[in-house]
Amino acid sequence: MLESAHPVHDNYKFHKTTQVRGAKQLFLKFDDRCSSQYDYDKLIVYAGPNSQSPKVGEYGGNTAGFGNSASPQCVWPKHPVRVPGDTVTLYFEVKSGRENGTPDHAMWGFAVTIGSSDEAEPASELAPPFLIDLELSVCCWECELLEVFYRGPSATATELA
Repeated sequence: MLESAHPVHDNYKFHKTTQVRGAKQLFLKFDDRCSSQYDYDKLIVYAGPNSQSPKVGEYGGNTAGFGNSASPQCVWPKHPVRVPGDTVTLYFEVKSGRENGTPDHAMWGFAVTIGSSDEAEPASELAPPFLIDLELSVCCWECELLEVFYRGPSATATELA
């Protein structure tokens, strides 16, 4: 899992390249809490080792109604994003200053789980789309379970106290 600070602060920058050797494609599953104050405070995903690689997508913004961009909407993906190849590079930059009254959840940042596949395509072209979505969801769920097994469950408020 790769993630920014929570919440992100002014002039925050994140740059990370991850490689899964032998994978034909990677899948990025974004946390539902992903948000940035403006849609230009965004995460850019590249399929390769640097920003000269093919761009997969740009994601930013929030649905909390904060920030005054021309299109105040959340453009963080709700479904896994496919990245061809075995390497992905993430650039995240907060170019805006935090406005007064902007709550932390509107500037949460991002978290993404990266899964891989050694097949050239996620499924045959004859497979119905819902089976492809089911396969991707199961892969992401499996990654999340492995992370819980590795790190253990989150501490409850009672345990922290």
